[in-house]
Amino acid sequence: MSTTTPYRDPNPPAPLTGHMFGNFEAAKKRKAPPWAGPVLMGVVVFHIGLFLFMWIKTIWDLEQLDRPKTTIDLAVAPPPPPPPPPPPGGAKPHDVQIQPKKIKVRDIVQPVKIEKQEAPQVEDKGDPNGEIGGEEGGVAGGVVGGVVGAPPPPPPPPPPPWAAKATSGLNKPTEASASRAIIVLRNITHSLDAIARCCS
Repeated sequence: MSTTTPYRDPNPPAPLTGHMFGNFEAAKKRKAPPWAGPVLMGVVVFHIGLFLFMWIKTIWDLEQLDRPKTTIDLAVAPPPPPPPPPPPGGAKPHDVQIQPKKIKVRDIVQPVKIEKQEAPQVEDKGDPNGEIGGEEGGVAGGVVGGVVGAPPPPPPPPPPPWAAKATSGLNKPTEASASRAIIVLRNITHSLDAIARCCS
């Protein structure tokens, strides 16, 4: 190839300085130009000012409500007239006395005593095919001298009343929390609209 080829540099490549990462270390030691710091600070201040302006604008921007479509006016009804005066004169009403009825007893009767009839207890003789010397309440097919089956574990205790009260209000959204959520969403929407207007 000739030395005038546009694809090849006629100068030989520069030798490596010291070791393999010489160019990297030289780039680390290179200083930024003197105008870079003020430009970077100006960009940061501009963005902070822009976001503060949009935030304050959304706070002070008030939306008017639509006028009601119905023309119903509320009016307060006049108070009812006073009750008529009581009739003049007359006897004072007497309290009604309730007298219990007296029952006449004609025959003397002895009340009949009802005796409880106890059902005879039938003793369980056990399994006729069981082991001699086995335990009462033992398991069929068990071993003589084995352990009697344990009763089932007790049910878990009910939750304390304060736990039920604490969790009862968590699932009920209130009007205040719903209105706060609407205000936050409205502010976010206004901010995004202002950003879109600035960018377009």
